[in-house]
Amino acid sequence: MMTKRAESRQSDDASSAVLTFTRNFDAPCKRVFDAWTNAEQLSNWFCPAGFTVVSCAVDFRVGGVFGVAMRSSDGRVFRWHNTYRDIVIPQRLAYASSILDEAGRPIFDAVTSVTFRERDGGTLLIVESAVEKLHDPAAAVFADAMEPGWREGLGNLAAFLHRQSKEG
Repeated sequence: MMTKRAESRQSDDASSAVLTFTRNFDAPCKRVFDAWTNAEQLSNWFCPAGFTVVSCAVDFRVGGVFGVAMRSSDGRVFRWHNTYRDIVIPQRLAYASSILDEAGRPIFDAVTSVTFRERDGGTLLIVESAVEKLHDPAAAVFADAMEPGWREGLGNLAAFLHRQSKEG
């Protein structure tokens, strides 16, 4: 089950909603947490429909960066530069993101927190994400795509975890 709750939030640069996604996974917390913190595993699911991950690197520590480059179906490459703000293994991650265009310019900045809770042998995952700054008003189209992008990405995570359980 996945639910979304949007709350209004004002900043100096943009009016943004906090998007909250809740989803249950039929996998233990450690396995779901590892899928969020291991570059090889992130490469298998951390993108919306129509995109593929072309590179992923993880420096898993507070202050460390995890970077993901995604190619859209029209061939454009977008880079996510994420800096870990908080890590509680295997319960919580928080990170700040700058989404960069092909030239390396920021499109928008966002903050995300991910909570992992054991539930009936599986994991309840809660993702909260919000745009903090639009660097260009035209970037609103990318920020607006966060909701379906997260939904699709979490669907990819479910499929990845399912494949992983079948493989061993």
